[in-house]
Amino acid sequence: MHQLIVEKLTTTARRKRSTKYPNGLLSYKGAKEMGLPYYIAAEWKNTPLPKTFVVGDGKKYGDYYNAPLQPASQYSVSLRAATKAPAGVSAISIIYLSYP
Repeated sequence: MHQLIVEKLTTTARRKRSTKYPNGLLSYKGAKEMGLPYYIAAEWKNTPLPKTFVVGDGKKYGDYYNAPLQPASQYSVSLRAATKAPAGVSAISIIYLSYP
């Protein structure tokens, strides 16, 4: 599967993205409830990746909500290839698509 991860960068002084995401990444709602700055915005299982994708379009992709982005905020966007196993999700690779 492929998962699109969005991370809101929080401070203007140090716009620093996470260097490693945990295996148990959450949906937008779950991440918001836990106070986490990163969440899965989209997931594609056994389907080709789209040629274009709008981050924050408010639609669902797989079981995940691609929440609208907040104006005047900066985000890091990553794409990871992962596998699901009984022990959880194992990331195979992460590609950082956008970083200010």
